[in-house]
Amino acid sequence: MLNYDELDVQYNSIIDNEALVSDTLKDYNIVDISLDDIELINLLNTDYSEAFDRAKKGYFIFRGDVIDDNIVNRKPGIRVSLNNSYNYYNRLLSNILNSWKHYPKRNQSFICTSSYEYAAHWSDVVNLVLPINGTKLGICPRWDMWRSFTEHSDIERMLYFNIDISKFFSIINDTLADVHDYIFKYEDNKEVYRYIVKTESNIKKLTENKVNDLIEYFHADMYNANIFEYIIRSVYNDTETIISCLDDILNPEKNEFRTEFIESYSIPINKQRELWFSNEAIFIRIDYLWDNKNSRLFSELFK
Repeated sequence: MLNYDELDVQYNSIIDNEALVSDTLKDYNIVDISLDDIELINLLNTDYSEAFDRAKKGYFIFRGDVIDDNIVNRKPGIRVSLNNSYNYYNRLLSNILNSWKHYPKRNQSFICTSSYEYAAHWSDVVNLVLPINGTKLGICPRWDMWRSFTEHSDIERMLYFNIDISKFFSIINDTLADVHDYIFKYEDNKEVYRYIVKTESNIKKLTENKVNDLIEYFHADMYNANIFEYIIRSVYNDTETIISCLDDILNPEKNEFRTEFIESYSIPINKQRELWFSNEAIFIRIDYLWDNKNSRLFSELFK
């Protein structure tokens, strides 16, 4: 039987909650406020001057997404991946792993790109995105987060990692994927932590023969078998925890992620990089800009 009072003490010492997003997940609720051209110009010369200055120098941020008007001031909400059953890494990076605590939280961020073409891959509506002054950006080493752990962590695609971690929890805890899927999507951080510790407890109850049998299964049925062999052996031998293993595997510096403030953003348009941030921003439809080529805004951006 797990002692939850002791787990809460462990949780408070291991998980740096003040640096992570709040314990309780709220609904995904983006707020759009329409702007006219005069309001836009005023904001670009004041609260959004840093992003506007970078855009005028040719360093753009795009997002493919439908917005409520041609120009909006958009505030982010909480992403719970309602249409995606395999998004465990998103919760780990946003709420659990301390190596990511100085990065914008993925589950309350706008996911963007430096590439117009890649933004157009996701939506017929492509927006120029201008984050508010002082915004910190998280920047991937490649064009997509899902492809950014290949070189140093041997994770070909995060989709496969998510599928594997779901299998791992199901096998060790003898539960359906729906159980941990719900916990990782909707429960607070303490419940996620408790579930991970429960998984560790179940690993330590295994016999060595059973551990070897599971490792054989991992290599027969998992994309990232070596990773989960490392995790189960480390926990069984009491040399690492699941969280410390994942913190090592997904460590942002090891995998060449970086942060940068908007005032110094300098990724050229021909260099595809996924980036994200958790602040409000101005979204301007690109087709609206092209339809108004004689406007002051267009001449400022593309002179």
